[in-house]
Amino acid sequence: MLRNYPQLYHKSKWNRWIQAFLDSLFLLFIIVLIQDTVWLMFNTAKWIIPLYSGAATFSNYYVRFPENILGLALFTLLTYGLFRSGVARFNWKTLSYLLIIMCFTEAVFWFAPNQAWTDWTFAAHNGFSDQIILEAFLISDVGYKALIALAFLSLFSSVKVKSNIH
Repeated sequence: MLRNYPQLYHKSKWNRWIQAFLDSLFLLFIIVLIQDTVWLMFNTAKWIIPLYSGAATFSNYYVRFPENILGLALFTLLTYGLFRSGVARFNWKTLSYLLIIMCFTEAVFWFAPNQAWTDWTFAAHNGFSDQIILEAFLISDVGYKALIALAFLSLFSSVKVKSNIH
């Protein structure tokens, strides 16, 4: 990371803003990749293995698991300094929100009568009604995004702001 090499990192306001933006984006990617991996596991167990194992080949489905793991490793390395300095931390709140995401995903897949209810893009591609597409979108995207946002924000709960103003 550039901040580890002072000769490369100029302390201008613009560079600090870009670095902070990228750091927060990488932290968000960590949460999203965890959620996506949980969703993939439930989707594989509920729909892919019993119904579509022939259609879900390595190139169009199973490659997402290693992609998520490699992405998680990469973004963890890119944000290691934030975790080491204590700016970001996986605390009990973050782990609680990740557990809630897992329970929410389990409930969605448990009660879904078919794959259209768990994947709105599947519903749209396979001609399901607009009502099912909208309901699946609201459940998956809006519900998950709210939980992802809470998990992301909980990473910063221990940050204390120091001010130079007296």
